[in-house]
Amino acid sequence: GEEESTHKTERYYGLGVKGQWGALGATFVVSQQDMGKVASPKAVDDPINYTAGVNYDFGVAKAYLAGNYYKAGKVVGEGFKLTEAGLKDDSPETDISSWGVSTSVEAPVAAGTFVAAIGYGVTTDDAKAKDQDTEVLNVGAFYKYPLSKRTYVYAGAGYDQEKPDGKDTKKTYEVISGIAHQF
Repeated sequence: GEEESTHKTERYYGLGVKGQWGALGATFVVSQQDMGKVASPKAVDDPINYTAGVNYDFGVAKAYLAGNYYKAGKVVGEGFKLTEAGLKDDSPETDISSWGVSTSVEAPVAAGTFVAAIGYGVTTDDAKAKDQDTEVLNVGAFYKYPLSKRTYVYAGAGYDQEKPDGKDTKKTYEVISGIAHQF
């Protein structure tokens, strides 16, 4: 391990704010990881993440909307060469970023709670000599029924679709159910 309290150690830090104004709520979080250049020489940049969300309680249902942007920064692959001037031009290098949005609604139904959600996101890999995006779409629904204050049963279904540039779309279907008890 590297010596603590020096620039050689990787560190995570973040700041978040949250507000509630009656039925309207909002949050914003920004976080970054200091990669500690000596501890992680493959990381050229420090990753940063921004997340924002709003929600509104309509009385009969609650609606949520969230967005996220993540910038991993430049990372070099195997066989890289660090010099006094930085990376050698022939070093394999990638620059990854992603963004996404999601929305959901939650409503009481037959003494339980029903939730439906949809999300979409894109990851971009701006590597040398290629520019590749991967699109992701997910849709899901979930129902939770309380049996007591500490026990509930649940069931849900979801669909994921991942489509990388120039490759076949990968589709995933999922159905879940179970019982949960809190101690």
